[in-house]
Parts: sequence; structure tokens; C-alpha cells
Amino acid sequence: MDVRQPGYVYSKNITCDCEIVFGEMPLTLLDKDQELRLKGTTKLGKGKDHAKFLPGIISYRVISQITLPKKYKETILERYPKADIKEKGENIVIIDNKEKTLVDFCEGLCLRDKETFETKDTDKLVVIVESFGQIKAEEILKKAISALKENLNELSKAF
Repeated sequence: MDVRQPGYVYSKNITCDCEIVFGEMPLTLLDKDQELRLKGTTKLGKGKDHAKFLPGIISYRVISQITLPKKYKETILERYPKADIKEKGENIVIIDNKEKTLVDFCEGLCLRDKETFETKDTDKLVVIVESFGQIKAEEILKKAISALKENLNELSKAF
């Protein structure tokens, strides 16, 4: 990269035989009589070797069932419109199965008003895959499953 004019220099200004994932990322601001010359080298690697090669993050949590008084239904739906809420007598039952967890929010409502609530863990998980942009989330998950299978095969050979 060779930029010799005042103004912002963006990642899209990098010239290479590769794809710039986030082209609108500002790198620096050049004043009059300033220039930027940049020469770089890319290196392909795996996240198990160094965190700089990670394409994203995979996390998981247990799906919970939350029971609390019915009076909180509208408040919860205002904040979490996609919440899975069912009425059961004087209470509501929420299946906390979305990416953002509701447990802390519901607990805060009940503690504030000195109401009781109940949380039960289920035997199911929510798996969240966040991509940093280099690889799609679906591809990250597929490659992670493939690597896990390969590692399990190696482990089974040891026994």
C-alpha cells in the first residue's frame, strides 16, 4: 500500500491478492505532507496454534425453563419480543432458548418486587457461533465438528 494524500486511509486501500473482509475499517488519518507505505505478509494458520488465527467463537449454554408471575409478561415481551412464553395458571413459563439469555432479566424483575421465581435447567443446549468475518458461521461449525471427529478417532486408536 502506498498512500500519499491527506485524509483517512481505509483497509480497502490495501492492494493484495486476497479478500479484504472489512473494507471500510479506518487504519489512520494522514495530514498534509504525510504518506503511508505498508508492506505485509499473510500467513495461514489454525486457532489451536495461536488465537490470532481464530475465525470466530463458539459457545454454548443450557436451555432453562423460567417460571414467574404473569404480571411480567408484557415487560418481558417489550424487551425480548421473540421470547417463548406460555401462560400456566397465575404464572408464565419461559423457555430460555434464544441467543440472549433471559434468566438475569427475569430474576431482576422478581427480586425488585420481592416476587418468587423458579428456574429449571433442561437437557438441551443453545450453541452460539460468532464469526469474525473470514469464514461464515455455518462453515466454522462444520469444520469444528470435522476436527472433533478426527480427534475422537485418534483418541479411540489409543485405546
